[in-house]
Amino acid sequence: MEKSYSIYCFKDNGEIVYIGMTCDPQRRYKRHIEQSRRKSKPKDHWIRKQVSQNTFCPITLFSNLSEDEAHIKERELLQQFTPKFNVLTYTTHKHPKKHNKETFEAWMTKHIHKWVNHFIQT
Repeated sequence: MEKSYSIYCFKDNGEIVYIGMTCDPQRRYKRHIEQSRRKSKPKDHWIRKQVSQNTFCPITLFSNLSEDEAHIKERELLQQFTPKFNVLTYTTHKHPKKHNKETFEAWMTKHIHKWVNHFIQT
């Protein structure tokens, strides 16, 4: 059975400040809290403050998505909202998880050339 994924966000005064993807929302929210105790990035400070004020409330935006659907939806939302706590990184060989337009285009260009060359050779 294929895993089901959810897209979630953190909001601060109505502004989306973080967007994430997970197959287990409750466990992931707990991990955010646990990680915030050990790290010192702005997101971690913000989470600790929200937890101490009892206002940490992640919001599920989409659920029951396939992995590919979730990656696509997450990228669309990251481009639309550009949350201040999301980091621009690649996390899998399949999909850039966090990106901006330039990094996404660079990733696509690199992988399209690789795929085209692979199919030409076979």
